[in-house]
Amino acid sequence: MNCVVYSDDDYPTWWISRALSRKITSFLSKNKFQVKDAKDLALWMESCVDKGTAHQSVVVFSQDVVPDTICHSPSPACLARAFLDLGGRIVWIGDNPFYYQGLSITGMKKFPSDQLVAMIRTGGLAQNKQGEFARHWSLNGPYGVLGVIPVFMSSPSEKVKITKRGRTSGLLTPWYGNRPVIKKGESFHRKLSVFGTSKPIYPISTKKILLQPEEERKISFPNILSSLSSLVGLVPAIATAGAAIFIFLTGWASTIVVPLIVTTIVLAAGYGVYWYSMLREAFASAWLKNFCDEYPNSGFLRIWDYEPYEISDNMLQDLLRVAVSQ
Repeated sequence: MNCVVYSDDDYPTWWISRALSRKITSFLSKNKFQVKDAKDLALWMESCVDKGTAHQSVVVFSQDVVPDTICHSPSPACLARAFLDLGGRIVWIGDNPFYYQGLSITGMKKFPSDQLVAMIRTGGLAQNKQGEFARHWSLNGPYGVLGVIPVFMSSPSEKVKITKRGRTSGLLTPWYGNRPVIKKGESFHRKLSVFGTSKPIYPISTKKILLQPEEERKISFPNILSSLSSLVGLVPAIATAGAAIFIFLTGWASTIVVPLIVTTIVLAAGYGVYWYSMLREAFASAWLKNFCDEYPNSGFLRIWDYEPYEISDNMLQDLLRVAVSQ
């Protein structure tokens, strides 16, 4: 297998610090991964696509911002997606994939200051902790390129539960997931293999709230109506309770009042358990999405959907195993 790790100090990174990026790069380079910067990565991907060798190739991103050299727009019509479509594998860590588009730091210095300020004010650019800029594609990026919808989950209930598929692929060390994706009920997820799941610590009334950036979350009137419509499931319990009260007050067939009350409690409790479990739906924090039927183990492989302050040796071994797993 042709193995590559992407690392370029001339391009930004977001949740993965430079120190951690270098640690990952150093570890993988000692395990026969070739180090490619943004320019060389594009040339390598083009070669894989042209020569038909994408299915024998894998690239691990040690930085969590895609460079503009392989993704010019948030759509499937980009080099990175062409590589995936032909059976290539991309391994992604850190913040949401394709949420930002990395721009050359030296190239950004060539922008006139007034033009740069205008781009920032209009929401075209975002700035990381190091003062480096990237284009802010938001949810258009992961949805447009990969067809996945990320969830902004700041409070996971517990560490990621690694699935059997994840363990088989070498993923053994759990973490607290913050940027999972919706894993069910969406037609474009038909080829999504889940390696690990997360749940929010608190019940959340609608997916629409989760899909909004944290600073924009609010319950709108349509969302309230949507939530209230879900209470229709309580109608049987309410009807049974009403019948029990009516029979008790009229004194007619009072012997069935107790069974009706018990039935009401059971129906209400059952609906409560169902409602609570539905609101705390499990999301995919580690997953593989395949884009090539001919090579079902290829595709976009996502792990570590959080901002790590350290990456242990065990995690590095996980990353290596997952990257080359078949």
